[in-house]
Amino acid sequence: MEDTPRHKPDPEPLFEFFARSGKKNDKALYIGDSANDQLCAKAAGVDFALAEWGATGGIEAKYILKAPTDIFELLKIPGGCK
Repeated sequence: MEDTPRHKPDPEPLFEFFARSGKKNDKALYIGDSANDQLCAKAAGVDFALAEWGATGGIEAKYILKAPTDIFELLKIPGGCK
């Protein structure tokens, strides 16, 4: 979201998303490729998955995704997007 006064790594964009969508952060997964993405997720209390295909080094993540299709396996979606 680019329509909040503060931007990543501040968690305000994520909090705004949760407010608008009615979703909760305990069920969310933030997929990103930068340290700012990781810091934003951490500050918002959201699990973080590193999109390694676009990432720079040295970023810690609970989940490492080597390719976009890894998202299906992580979320346990059988067959991906056929």
